Amino acid sequence: MESVAAAGNAVRDRFGLLFAGIKRLLGQWALALPDPRARERLVRLGIGLLDAGGGPLTQAIGFHAMDRDWSADYRLFTITAWDVDRLFRPIIQECVRNSPKMLFAAQDDSIVHKSSPKISSYARDPLGPKFRPNFVLAQRFTFT
Repeated sequence: MESVAAAGNAVRDRFGLLFAGIKRLLGQWALALPDPRARERLVRLGIGLLDAGGGPLTQAIGFHAMDRDWSADYRLFTITAWDVDRLFRPIIQECVRNSPKMLFAAQDDSIVHKSSPKISSYARDPLGPKFRPNFVLAQRFTFT
């Protein structure tokens, strides 16, 4: 019976260390926001995204409280000013610190064709001929 309890404590201790590390990284990540209220909201939503299994933002918001006003959480991602350099610096520093030999990065620049000019912009058509650039209505996504 003692070995089962000891194993449970070891798992709980590892989970506690992992959670503390994630919370610390999210706290450093939140420094990219100028407003302290938005920083606290970002950390809470980041933990909610991890706890909700990486689902959509609505799932992370609903994870914490169902009776709250959701508009402030959505405004965080739509109109809040982000300092992009400060956003990714802690993540890259943590990656370099944990694997000092090599750091690999990959990026995919994709476009999704759209038909409404209200939600899209013009992008070069990758399937068009090389000698003449064709433009299409598309929304651009960058995956890293």
